[in-house]
Amino acid sequence: MIRLKKHLGPVVVCALLSAGSAWAQSDDLGRLSTSCLNAEGTRTSHDRIRSCSAILANYPLAPAQEARIRANRAWSFKQEKRLSDAQADYDRALQLDPNSEILYNERGFFHLQIGELDAALRDYNSALVIAPNFPYPLFGRGIVYIRKGSLDRGQDDLAAARKLDNTMDAVFRRAGVSP
Repeated sequence: MIRLKKHLGPVVVCALLSAGSAWAQSDDLGRLSTSCLNAEGTRTSHDRIRSCSAILANYPLAPAQEARIRANRAWSFKQEKRLSDAQADYDRALQLDPNSEILYNERGFFHLQIGELDAALRDYNSALVIAPNFPYPLFGRGIVYIRKGSLDRGQDDLAAARKLDNTMDAVFRRAGVSP
């Protein structure tokens, strides 16, 4: 989930804790929500999977909330090399929140990382239909195009993404992916 985790992590906790007064008083849910986040310095991926799974099993969630928890768990499944579990969670997350450019971007990045370039391209294109100026899927799509041999098209996407956010190279490099 590359740099987006910095922006989305607190949203998950806030969304869960503001969902109802019973939740706001739940120390257990707050603890689980925090440990489910895929942020630097949090627990191991195994611990995050356990926390996300506990939330999904024990708390009523709105569809977008469940989608966010599933995406967090999918990221951790990927870290554990449980690719079919990650794919299932990403797919379910997008069923729950089919208009989320962030979820399409995250699943696209997952596909890019595991070498499923056609699937990555579909997801990045879906994200860009929803949010045409979203630099992450634009940069990811540029990498896909380059890897598929469309160098000019890929370079155009990379340049457009860099124009929107000049940190794209560093963000993707930290995540282990570069053009």
